[in-house]
Amino acid sequence: MFCSPCNYYFCFLLIDKPDGITQQVTPGARVGANELIRKIDEKICTLNDDYAVERTSALKEVFIEVLPEEKFLQFMAQKGKLGSQHKFPRVLKGKMLDDWNKFLSNGTL
Repeated sequence: MFCSPCNYYFCFLLIDKPDGITQQVTPGARVGANELIRKIDEKICTLNDDYAVERTSALKEVFIEVLPEEKFLQFMAQKGKLGSQHKFPRVLKGKMLDDWNKFLSNGTL
């Protein structure tokens, strides 16, 4: 998935216990990407005024990709950061973003 400065790209690790955004979804049910994008986008707009303003002008699209937990673990292992002291970054930019895009496209760094 290509990430550009004018788009938001979300990767979610969905676990058995839904959080505030996904509570309206039946646990274990498959959710369509468009529905998830809509719910997440609406929620962030209500929580963050700056995001809401940017969504009407600069941020044209929101992308979402639901990945299995193993994908995150494989990426962190290849970065040498597998373990409880290492967290997947909330915001990807620079080399980390380049590495993530490369990993998603071919499975290696």
